[in-house]
Amino acid sequence: MSDPTREFQEALDKFVRRRVTTVIFPAIIQSVDLETMTCDVRDLDDHDLFDVRLRADTSDSDGWILVPSVGSSVLVADIGNSETDYCLVGTSTVNSVTALVNGTRLEIKPNWALASIDTVTFQIKADGLYLKKGAESLKKILDDLIDQVNLLTVTCAAPGAPSTVPLNSAAFTAIRTRVDNLLK
Repeated sequence: MSDPTREFQEALDKFVRRRVTTVIFPAIIQSVDLETMTCDVRDLDDHDLFDVRLRADTSDSDGWILVPSVGSSVLVADIGNSETDYCLVGTSTVNSVTALVNGTRLEIKPNWALASIDTVTFQIKADGLYLKKGAESLKKILDDLIDQVNLLTVTCAAPGAPSTVPLNSAAFTAIRTRVDNLLK
């Protein structure tokens, strides 16, 4: 026959053991691995902890990741009172912010923004804006366009008569194709 008091005590003990306070402790970032979305840290007692999660899970599901700088101070928490599973819960210095969107990583770093998907790169820096697809860049296309405008030559049969198509018309058509390939 079961003892209701003993069953209650065992259930209460089990409940309390699962809810023991999570330990949060300071550490220093030793390395970061964005492929596994983990980092290695060293706590203040010089113990190394490996594969500390940068976010709640390590799947490639959509979301944001604060990527700490190597050498920065962080706060680490154990997961479910585990002695082997840890998660980063705070960082003093962010090296970059990475967004996962439909399996694609977009990275934003302090003082500049970069978005890169396949061969397309969009970057904002203090010195300007960069837009590139493969080897083609918006700056190069615009430079080539201005060069062709400067070479523009049209002929007229007589003063006041309509002009002909520019001699470098094919170059303008080629530039339009390049713009179409870069900008949608």
